[in-house]
Amino acid sequence: MKNRMFYRFALTALSLCLCSGCSEKATVILDPYSELLSIEAEVDYQNMFRENGIADTICVIEDTAAFDPNYITGRAGVCFNITTQETIYCKNPYEQLPMASLTKMMTALVALKYGNTDQTVTLGDEVVITTYDAWLCGFQPGDQVSFDDLLKATLVYSGNDAANAVAVAVAGSLDEFVSMMNAEAALIGATDTQFKNPNGLDAGGHYSTAYDLYLIFNECLKYPEFREIIPMTSVVCNYTTAAGENAVKTFHTGNGYLAKTAVPPEGIQVHGGKTGYTANALDCLATLATDQNGDEYIAIMLGAESKQQVYAQTNQFLEKIP
Repeated sequence: MKNRMFYRFALTALSLCLCSGCSEKATVILDPYSELLSIEAEVDYQNMFRENGIADTICVIEDTAAFDPNYITGRAGVCFNITTQETIYCKNPYEQLPMASLTKMMTALVALKYGNTDQTVTLGDEVVITTYDAWLCGFQPGDQVSFDDLLKATLVYSGNDAANAVAVAVAGSLDEFVSMMNAEAALIGATDTQFKNPNGLDAGGHYSTAYDLYLIFNECLKYPEFREIIPMTSVVCNYTTAAGENAVKTFHTGNGYLAKTAVPPEGIQVHGGKTGYTANALDCLATLATDQNGDEYIAIMLGAESKQQVYAQTNQFLEKIP
């Protein structure tokens, strides 16, 4: 465990150093693995993180055994105070699990970091998704939609076709975008994650961990555009159809906290996040919240038994906030 955690945070430290000199629209994806994976020494990583200031910016779980795994019934979850870097709760934080549409947080991260948010996108066959029960906006090949609206539809409505359109607009193809997602995950230390698509539909080898999803969410919050989108309760999309006609679609959030079908504990305000569900992943939820002092919290819940339970168990995390 120590060596795995050392690799993770050494990689994170390296990525912070590399990214500090990068432009906002970098075009080169770096592979920092080669030197790190040759390290064999047993390391007191917790002390190293503190001495080098990494624990001042990244939450480090010092002892997973300190938390009762029976406190929640879901597969995995974490809750962190990201203002003080305090661990509030964790269960199976490093277990690799399907994460459904929480995938779209990385889609947004790559899009905001490398994409042209001012462009109008002409959609192609990437928006044709035939997976049974896939959540779709209903866009068609040839439609012209603003990149900004596609990104909002991806995060607020969780449209799988919108996520695919964002991916192709950024990278030219789904495969290339997925490569960018995996490279970006490595750069921020999310080393137990592998993406196979930009939307989160079930796929072999598509997985993450509660801890890695915290890292991804935490990185997304560095972008003002992301913070502006995730509290939205709806998105109005004006676009042009393939036939050249003006059209309007309105997409409503599926987040129960924002739709007022779920209520956080007293004294806690939820500012949004990302929902997710597939048959394999079950119900998943990423949540950004604040307490009465203004401290920010990230809660990640994976594998809840129902939509009702994903909010109830997230509330159990939030109830632990001092």
